[in-house]
Amino acid sequence: MKILITMAHFYRFQPGAGYGSSHASAKRRIQSLAQAILAFHQHFGPHQAELNHAQRLANPVNQAHQHEIKIVIWTDGKHHLLDQLPLSQNLYEHRIWHGDPKALGFACQGFLGECAGDYDYYGFIEDDLVIQDAWFFEKLRRFNALVAPDTLLQPNRFELSSQGPVYKFYIDGPLHERASEPFQNRQEKTHLQAKIMGQPLQFYRPSNPHAGCYFLNQAQLRHWMAHPVFLQQAPVFIGPLETAATMGIMRAFRVYKPHPSNAHFLELLHACPSFIHQVGQVIQQPEGATT
Repeated sequence: MKILITMAHFYRFQPGAGYGSSHASAKRRIQSLAQAILAFHQHFGPHQAELNHAQRLANPVNQAHQHEIKIVIWTDGKHHLLDQLPLSQNLYEHRIWHGDPKALGFACQGFLGECAGDYDYYGFIEDDLVIQDAWFFEKLRRFNALVAPDTLLQPNRFELSSQGPVYKFYIDGPLHERASEPFQNRQEKTHLQAKIMGQPLQFYRPSNPHAGCYFLNQAQLRHWMAHPVFLQQAPVFIGPLETAATMGIMRAFRVYKPHPSNAHFLELLHACPSFIHQVGQVIQQPEGATT
């Protein structure tokens, strides 16, 4: 497959700011951005090999699941960390958006529209999200084969900790109904069940469809582009970044996520954790957990 990934990247340190792009350290953001970029090439690109000890060769592997990857990173041209990345610039392309930096997600959205028809999958992802599952796009492909183009599966984001009491924490759980109810009809086809890759799975319409990303095949992108909400920057959903990432898809698609009973079916890592460390402090500790 040919896969186009767009990424919105911004960094300007402002202590006390609400988003990781402003309150996390530059070192941490550089690490997470590098992870996010590398993950696509490491898990889905062609440069994968196995050590042949007998012949002292690096033999190609995973040929059946290697894809052509293009990553385009959008910044405002000033507030970014690309010049500090310990990566080859051949791994991504840098483009500049001259509008409001908080609307970088819409620059990505518009660019995906410009490239319609050229790729098999079109993705947007925030700059601290890391895919760790080499079957990610195959899972999407198999789900999409079962549904119409007006249906979209979103992954679950998680954070990790070595300290406990929670070691893996899914961060996009239920919202108050009033947050997303005006923008989606969750009473329509509330649940789906399917057997994918030999596993019986459940999917549900979440009150919180946000995942900081989305990945569309050609038919889904065409469906969205034909919808009036494509590139619309209002109304606001939670905040400007969530609006850019989620408002449009929430209004144009029936959005599903893997049910909590099988949340790991489609997931990705939030590499700059901001929620898991609150468990046991401002977030109630799980029943039975010990520190």
